[in-house]
Amino acid sequence: MKSSVRLGVCASVALLCATTVSAGSAAADPPPGFPEISGLPTVESRQYFSVKVYRFATPDGVLCESAGWNPYFQWTCIGPKGSGSAQLDLGSYARNNGTPATVGESQGNPDLSRVPVLPGNRQVRIAAPVHNDDGSQTTLTCATPAPKTTACLVDDLRGTHGFVLSPERNWAF
Repeated sequence: MKSSVRLGVCASVALLCATTVSAGSAAADPPPGFPEISGLPTVESRQYFSVKVYRFATPDGVLCESAGWNPYFQWTCIGPKGSGSAQLDLGSYARNNGTPATVGESQGNPDLSRVPVLPGNRQVRIAAPVHNDDGSQTTLTCATPAPKTTACLVDDLRGTHGFVLSPERNWAF
C-alpha cells in the first residue's frame, strides 16, 4: 500500500514540475507594431562571429555588434549619421530593472569595412552569452524585415525586449 501511495505522490510531483517548466518557458509575443520576423529565412550565425564578437551590417548601412559577456552582454546597432541607433542591454541589472533597450540618434558613420552583411528579408538567431535563472540560454534574434528596417528581439524568462530602427520611427521596448 505504501509503495502505491509513494508512486502516486511521485507521479503528481513530476506532473506539477513538468507543467511549471512548460508554462515558464512559453515565448511572449512582441508588442504591437513590431515587424513580423518569425517567418523570415534564418541565416547561420557563425558567419557573423569573430574573436568573441558577433557583428554584421545591414544592406542599408547599420552596424550591429555585441559587447561583453555574461552577465554584462550588450547588443548595439548604429546607423549612418542622423539615423537611429539602439542598444539592448542583456546584463542582469538592466533586465531585472525592466529597462534594457534604448534608442537614440547616430552621431557618426560606422566603419563597415570587412563586416559581413545580413541580407534583406532574413533573420539571424544568436545564442547570447547570457543564461537565465533556470540555466537556459538566451537567444537574440535580429532581422532585416523591410528596406531600411532593423529589428532585434530577445525573449526569455525575464521578458520580451528589443528595438526597431526604421524610417517610420525608432523605438524600444
